[in-house]
Amino acid sequence: MGTRHVPDRYRAVIKPDTRLDFDAANSGQYDNGGAKVTSISPASPITGLAIRDQSTDFALRASGEQTEDLEAYANRRGLPVLDKMGLLFKKQSDTDQIRRGQDLPVPPAAWQPIDLVNTRFFYHATTTPDDYIVEVYQDIGGGIYTRTLDPSTKLWGAEVAVDAIAVGNAYPCILWIPRVDGYRLMIYRWGDDGTDYQVRAWYSDDQGATWTDSGFVLEEALDAATITSRHRLRAAYYNGQVLLCGHVLWNDTAADIERDRVVQWYSDDGGGDFAHVLTSDGSDTDNAGAWIDVTVWRGEFLLSRLVYDSGTTSVVPAFRRLASASYPWTSGSDTSSPAALTSANYWGTYTDPGAGADQYIPEGELAVVVMDDKAIYAYGRHCTGPTGPGTGDDGGHPVLRSADGAESWAVTGKHPAYPATANNGSMWWNTGIPGPGVVGVDNELMNFCAVNQRGRAVVITSWRRAGGAGATNYHAAIYLGGWQSVPMPSLFNGQDPVRRGAWEYTGCGMHLPSEGIWTQTLAGGATETLTSGRSVQVAGGVASVTNDTVPATTVAEGIIGEWSLEVDSGTAFIEMRTSAATPVHYEIQVSITTTQVTLYDVIAAVVIGAAYTYTGERIRVRLAIESNDVVCWVRTDGRAAGLGSQDELTDPDRPWIEVARSGSIGVAAANPGMRVQFITGANSTVYWDEWMISSSKYTGQGLYNQTDRLKYGGSVIESPVYVGHGVKASAVTGPAAVGDTWQITGTADYPAAAMLPNVSPSPSHPHRATGILGINDGTIRWTFSLGSQSQSGLSPFWGVLLDGLNFGQPSIYLYYAAAWHLAGSVGYWSFTADRYGRSLVVNTGANANSAVIRRDELVGCLVEEVVGGFVTNQARVLSNEPGHINTTAGLSVPLKLVIDRSAAGWGAAPVVRIYPRRALLILDLEALSQQFSAIQIRAPLESLAPGPYSPPQYPPESYFEIGTFCAGPLWAMGQTPSWGYRLATEPNTELLTAEDETRTAYVRAGVRRRWSLGWSDPVSMHDMDDDAPDFMAGKTGGAPMALLRSTPVDLGDQLRVLKGAGTVIGYCPAIDTAGIGREDHWADGAMIGRITGSIERDNVVGDEERDEASRIQEWVFEEEL
Repeated sequence: MGTRHVPDRYRAVIKPDTRLDFDAANSGQYDNGGAKVTSISPASPITGLAIRDQSTDFALRASGEQTEDLEAYANRRGLPVLDKMGLLFKKQSDTDQIRRGQDLPVPPAAWQPIDLVNTRFFYHATTTPDDYIVEVYQDIGGGIYTRTLDPSTKLWGAEVAVDAIAVGNAYPCILWIPRVDGYRLMIYRWGDDGTDYQVRAWYSDDQGATWTDSGFVLEEALDAATITSRHRLRAAYYNGQVLLCGHVLWNDTAADIERDRVVQWYSDDGGGDFAHVLTSDGSDTDNAGAWIDVTVWRGEFLLSRLVYDSGTTSVVPAFRRLASASYPWTSGSDTSSPAALTSANYWGTYTDPGAGADQYIPEGELAVVVMDDKAIYAYGRHCTGPTGPGTGDDGGHPVLRSADGAESWAVTGKHPAYPATANNGSMWWNTGIPGPGVVGVDNELMNFCAVNQRGRAVVITSWRRAGGAGATNYHAAIYLGGWQSVPMPSLFNGQDPVRRGAWEYTGCGMHLPSEGIWTQTLAGGATETLTSGRSVQVAGGVASVTNDTVPATTVAEGIIGEWSLEVDSGTAFIEMRTSAATPVHYEIQVSITTTQVTLYDVIAAVVIGAAYTYTGERIRVRLAIESNDVVCWVRTDGRAAGLGSQDELTDPDRPWIEVARSGSIGVAAANPGMRVQFITGANSTVYWDEWMISSSKYTGQGLYNQTDRLKYGGSVIESPVYVGHGVKASAVTGPAAVGDTWQITGTADYPAAAMLPNVSPSPSHPHRATGILGINDGTIRWTFSLGSQSQSGLSPFWGVLLDGLNFGQPSIYLYYAAAWHLAGSVGYWSFTADRYGRSLVVNTGANANSAVIRRDELVGCLVEEVVGGFVTNQARVLSNEPGHINTTAGLSVPLKLVIDRSAAGWGAAPVVRIYPRRALLILDLEALSQQFSAIQIRAPLESLAPGPYSPPQYPPESYFEIGTFCAGPLWAMGQTPSWGYRLATEPNTELLTAEDETRTAYVRAGVRRRWSLGWSDPVSMHDMDDDAPDFMAGKTGGAPMALLRSTPVDLGDQLRVLKGAGTVIGYCPAIDTAGIGREDHWADGAMIGRITGSIERDNVVGDEERDEASRIQEWVFEEEL
């Protein structure tokens, strides 16, 4: 056997193991018991490429900030054009394989109370580029306020006061304008300038958190003497222009004059100043309009307004496109009128005292929204009109759809309030009153606006209650349509967007069920109250609350219903019964307790399937019966737990969990009639949030056998369309074929893989983990797998070089023997300091932490003060002077450092810890006697228990950062280089010399270090051909690490394997024999970099490949910044 040589110190490189693959399933935040709490969320998520699974002409593109890996599926063939190619999606992690379809923005998906206390009016809102919704409104005195919806939390923020100037009808509006550094929010409202009328503006650059007054913006004020009253202001931005329009009631009462006028202004300076374009003269309906809205469609402004239509003798919506904000709106003509559609009539009331008198529209509702796919939806309210079943719509809330820029309009389905014709019409909201096909005249939505957000429309509104309650002037958001795994049914065997199902009757905590279609029975002293936007029903031991309605349906058509509720105690029931004169009778029941949902066949007296278990709180239940088919679903937060709040119901992705289904429920020979009930049982308290049903032909193709072909696929066009989980899809080529699929796997600007040198060579492109829950005494874990088998390599030592750490005390664990084992930990320096403002100077350092610190090598390190075992203060090092930590008896130069904040509030002689940003750990694999299959980094979380070794606090940046994780086998240099080496410190600064000889320095990048080693003394390789050549070991009695005399040959071989500078490696210039690295120092000079240049080996003497002696002129390693 060759002779073992164990040097005191040796050089080596770390060859990063490229098999290391981030294992997201075994990474995340873990509690002290080892249970996973949440996954790791990399900072700044972005969408990955859409990778096709087959050959297709359709080039799907993905963009956005992706939060889940998705699979897209084409369920409609065609080109990327509205209503042609259709897309469904599912999460790649979904095990049920049920794809989401997209409901048109018509059926309500959820309602969300915003303010049930304050009286507010005249809402308007905008959706920002980052999907925040910012609303503006006024109080009774004219004060202006805003609120902001955070899309990540799904919560509306606190009310922000903008302006308290008293203006009776301020009618504020809001929009966003792009800026180089993001966007600016602008608010416009009516104001008074002496005896004239003006428009005042405010702006915000922080998502509506604060507002700045911009003053009046009209270049010419309006003469108040010509105006009776001011109404809606609306504005829109496109391509540097802002169009601002105002609805005013002119005081001209001359014969046959329309008093509703539209004033038009435009701005070309970012909404700062507005020039007057025109004020319509009201000579006819083409030159008049009321209750306006303004938006943008494919580069043109769209002005929408209400006008009187003499053909239908009702108020209808009218639409006009403008090529620019300065183009006079009366110079063009309206697009095709939707007046022929029944549901387009009576969108306002019309005051016409008679022939020869003035006319105007005192009441009306209109909100227009352009969705991502460029379909236009107009939402209204029937303010008058007939009231009978099948002929009446007064109090209903219709919706119209245009697929061609308002050139033509269509309905999206059917509703029993309208005549049963092809131009039937559909409603997006209708509470009804007892009696089939009757609209709830007194339960109306008022002062609403609509915006597009994440694939659905969001309507912000106040409401009027029946039963004498009147207008509340509270407000809420209603979410229409969007993506869900069980979308509303098609009304025919296909995907025509004008024949989609919607809810026949709607209801929520704006009112009591009995104020809609539901007949209520309070038995045994049961009570009901409307509290915090919920119907609170309480029943004692012999009591119950029954809410029932009689749908006009058939056994074959069936019933679909959806409820949102919370069972505080006891049991809630939902029951459906269908029957016919055959006779035939089907009846089903869903029982909901605080922990279970059970589907029950009443006729057969058996439970269908198994009970679904959840943890209580709110839950959403959908139930459908069609002949002898029944299916029940629930919606929770995806973790077998109830939805935590009404806010959770507003998530744009609505996955349904199937509780049970049966295609052969029991049947009885009876005909007791149709019925739907929801019940609060005895000894129960139930909070009912929403209740919605459809029946008869409005159930269409039903839900029991809903296939992907019958789900409405979201249209993909040339511009991004929201799909789900932060992903937007677009395409420019096609067509797609039905069945085409694409995999969209997300990444991030700071993904976990960025710490691997083979993925991101530079430590300046780090990984950042965000969204860490505020728990204590646990760990953040990053796991990297080597594959399915334990193959950690042949080297007896692995090196782990961590760089760019912004937190303290990481540990390295290895997985073998079916468990995780600690392999090494990174420490810290500790000392008692004197403090001077923002400076800390070592007073006394412990011998165990003896270290000489170089100039500025601590920059960026985390500094903490520890008092009584608790971390009390944190800071970052900005600079440091060279110095020593162990200054016992004043024997050395004390370390001095400057931190990024004042230490005035720290202790008089604070105990300080400094955690290194770079650390080297050497793992002795020989001691394991086995291979490992995975390696893990663990970061400790702040401990609630005091102690001398308590872990650091969360990083002050609120994220965990790792620049580089270079882990792999150590390639040792068996022969030490000749005495002497060259270390070049190279700036990347360019000096620019002017004509007057003055010079300016341009710093292109940081200072880079370059090592040059040489073996100028011949290295004798005389034992290359021996049976047992000598070798080098990393510890006494250790396994061979390298041949002692083959270094000249091995360096060339290494360069070939590494492909020269093509592979980033770790260079370790000083590893102590049998050491574990320098975990409490700057990694003993170890760094990330590349071998540059060539390896030139000079033969001095001897036979090649036998006993030659060779020199290596230069081995060059350059640091990677």
